[in-house]
Amino acid sequence: METKIEKTEKKISQTINLTDLFGKSVDRVTAARVGQEMIDVIIARTKKGDDINGAPFKRYDKDYVGSKAFRRYGKSSNKINMTLKGSMLSDLDFKIDGENIVLGFNDKTQELKAANHNSGVTVKEREFFGVSSSELTAIEDKFKADVKETLDKTDKKTLGQLLDLATVERLGAKKRFRDTFEEMFEKTVVSKESQWQI
Repeated sequence: METKIEKTEKKISQTINLTDLFGKSVDRVTAARVGQEMIDVIIARTKKGDDINGAPFKRYDKDYVGSKAFRRYGKSSNKINMTLKGSMLSDLDFKIDGENIVLGFNDKTQELKAANHNSGVTVKEREFFGVSSSELTAIEDKFKADVKETLDKTDKKTLGQLLDLATVERLGAKKRFRDTFEEMFEKTVVSKESQWQI
């Protein structure tokens, strides 16, 4: 699945359509779990020192390696992981927008830093932001069973309701169905109420 990262010199985001990813609608709880997994994948890959394409990040500039900030935060010139204090990566977030997960940043300063790193305006280009097609495939595989189980429960319930209604109408047994339904409802309500009486 191909997704496009929207980036300018000041903004960066990625939108992933969950229906396209899983082939079906996804409930909000699963969508939130998938969104968090996407964030976790980006952070783990970045801290490992790899860009979105799996290639190692470009080396730091000599001026940066010699700076006070570099020494103060105990950075290593051999480990490029886009982390000075961790503010940029910790601000990485997602939102659920209908059928989409939108990856981005909450703080404009952190978003500006991320956009700068991804576009290489004032620093070497290091494309850490976003999830790649292969990462999306791995995420799909990880959550496929959860999405299918949730949908199967919903589909079976809906299908069962439709079949029950069709059967009732075909047999002309509306009254019997209503009586049975009322009896079942009454038993359910009574048994639930008795559970609360202690």
